[in-house]
Amino acid sequence: ATWNIWDNLNLRQSLSYDYINNSSDTFWDRRSGDGDDYNSLMQRVIATHERLNTQTQLTYAKTFNDVHNVDALLGFETEDYQYAWNYLSGYDYPGLKNELQNAGTRDAESGKDRSKMVSYLGRLNYNYADKYYVSASYRMDGTSRLSRDNRWGSFWSASGSWRFMQESFMEGIKDVITDGKLRASYGVNGNNNIAAYRAYGIYSTMTYGSYVGMVPSRPENPNLSWEKNRTVNVGLDLGFFQDRLNLTVDLY
Repeated sequence: ATWNIWDNLNLRQSLSYDYINNSSDTFWDRRSGDGDDYNSLMQRVIATHERLNTQTQLTYAKTFNDVHNVDALLGFETEDYQYAWNYLSGYDYPGLKNELQNAGTRDAESGKDRSKMVSYLGRLNYNYADKYYVSASYRMDGTSRLSRDNRWGSFWSASGSWRFMQESFMEGIKDVITDGKLRASYGVNGNNNIAAYRAYGIYSTMTYGSYVGMVPSRPENPNLSWEKNRTVNVGLDLGFFQDRLNLTVDLY
């Protein structure tokens, strides 16, 4: 939903929810090579993915004196992701009916991963007379996948371009080169594509005789942080003969 607050200032609010449920069965008949070791083996995996996203954006776009064009955005975003799974297996089947209730021996496991992320972002675009363009953006993301000391990451970018064919001194060759743009950009982006709880210490169940307890199975990794990638790009765009032929050259 979008609301006009004042002049060209708009507030936009959106909410989305994705739900995916998967169930898969795999059966190894004892008459085959793999199933013979278990006297038939049945495996069932049931997985659920849930993702809730919210976006709040404040935008402003306006042209001043027919030559100054401004486009600005401030935003706040949240993401809540949850993955749950159940693993069921059975073997030692007396017959060929493969439902788990017919298995002589059954086993089950389950798990649940959950992570959240909060983002603050801003963007500013400006162009003068459709000839000179500058743009800057900044965002700060915080994710529960990382430890408290490294949870937040800051990322930014800046770019500019010059449509030199709009200049008066290029009029003489406009029959050949219809349009031309020189552009450059630099930015830092981030990636947190790691499994949930990877930065935290994990404990597993252990049995000793008739006793059940917990033992460390993975040490804590508080130094795990955002992966950052720095990119630079310089490019040239040319359009020839009323844009019947186009050429793009990039260096990055």
